Amino acid sequence: MISLMMMLSASAEATTSDLATASDLATVSDLATATDTEEMARDITAQCLLNGEAKNQHLDQVRDGNYRTFLDVSQNHGVRQLQITPPEGEVAAGILIKWRSFPLSVSIQTQQEDGTWQEVAWCDADFNAQYIPLPNLTETFRIIGRESESAKLQICELTVVTPGKLPDDFQVWQKAEGPVDMMVLAGHPDDEILWFGGLIPYYAGQMQKKVLVVCAAFNVYNRRLELLDCLWTCGVRIYPVFAGFEDIITQNVNTIFDSWGRQKTVNKVATLYRTYQPSVVVLQDEKGEYGHGVHRAFSWAGRQAIAVAADGDKLTDTGLAAYDVPKVYMHLYAENQIQMDWHQPLSYFGGMTAQDVAREAFKCHVSQQGKRWQVEDGGIWDNSLFGLYYTTVGLDVIGGDMFENID
Repeated sequence: MISLMMMLSASAEATTSDLATASDLATVSDLATATDTEEMARDITAQCLLNGEAKNQHLDQVRDGNYRTFLDVSQNHGVRQLQITPPEGEVAAGILIKWRSFPLSVSIQTQQEDGTWQEVAWCDADFNAQYIPLPNLTETFRIIGRESESAKLQICELTVVTPGKLPDDFQVWQKAEGPVDMMVLAGHPDDEILWFGGLIPYYAGQMQKKVLVVCAAFNVYNRRLELLDCLWTCGVRIYPVFAGFEDIITQNVNTIFDSWGRQKTVNKVATLYRTYQPSVVVLQDEKGEYGHGVHRAFSWAGRQAIAVAADGDKLTDTGLAAYDVPKVYMHLYAENQIQMDWHQPLSYFGGMTAQDVAREAFKCHVSQQGKRWQVEDGGIWDNSLFGLYYTTVGLDVIGGDMFENID
C-alpha cells in the first residue's frame, strides 16, 4: 500500500488555508513552514516520550500499525490526557490521530509556568483519521477532550510529524459538502472496491471528481479505519458518510428492515441525496451480488429514495430543497448497460490501471484478507459492468463514461 501511495502524482500536502481552518489558534505564520519548503515532514513518533515514557507496552499500541490494538487513555483525578514530548532539537508541526472510538473533539494544550494548561490547537469531532496542525511545538503538549476533560480517549494510531511537505499517504480529510460529482452507496467497508473495482480510483483519482462514499454498516471499529485507508489509496479526499445502520448477516431483506426501519432507511438516503446533490449515484446489485441482505436492502433504499428526494412534499422537516438525481447506475443492472474499461494506464497512479489500483486498495481491508473475496476481473460479478437505472438527462449513447450528458 505504501509503495502505491508514494507513486501518486498529487500530494496530500495540506494548504496553509486548510491548516488555519483546522486550528484557528495555530496562526498562518506559525504553519507556513509546513508548505513553504520542499523538505518532507518526518515522522518522529518513535522518538517522542508519551506520558513521559520512551517505551511502554500500552503506549506502543499507538505506534504498531495495527488497528486491532489501541490505547485506552486512563483517567487520573477525573482527567484523561495523553502527554507528548518531542525529542530534543525537534519540532512537532502536526499530529495524525486514528481513533478507535467515534471521532472526538479534542484540545491540544501546553503547560504554562504557573502549571495551568493553555489551548494552542484543537479539532472538531469530524474524522476518524484526524490531522491536527500544531504551532511548531518543542515542549510537552497534551491531548485532552475539548468538551469534557474526562472524555474517553481510545487511540489506534498516533503519528507526530515535523514541519514540511506531508507524505502522500498522510490522511488530511476534507469535509463532505455538496454538490458532489458522484455518490457511491456501499453496504460495508470493502463493498466499495470489491463490486465496483476501478470505479473509485478512476473517477476520484484520475478524473479528479468529488466522490463521496456512503457506508451503510460495519461490525467492528477497525473496518472503519480500513475503509479510510482504501479510499485514500484510491485518490478520495472527501471523508465518507457512515450511515450507522446495524450490520446483520442474512439474505432476508425483511430481517434487515426490521432492524433499520424500511421508511427510515429510504428517508436517510433521500436526505443524503438532497444534502450532497450528487450528479451520479452508483448502487450495488439489486440481488446483493451474492445475496447479502445488507447489500440488497441498501440498494433498494437507494432506488426508492430517488422519488422521495425529488418530491417537495416529502421530508419537509429537513429544510432541504427537493433534488432529482440526474443519473443512477446499478452494478450488473441488465438494462441500458455500459462496460467500463479499468485496464487503461492512469497518469495519476504512475501508469497503473484502475483495476491494479483497486486490487492494491483492497489490501487495505486487512481484516478481509484470506477470505473468499477478491477484486475480480470479469466473471458473474463483473466489476466493470453497470446499468443506467434512472436518468433525467437521457440515455448513454457513447458509453464508457458515467458522466455522459452531465454538464
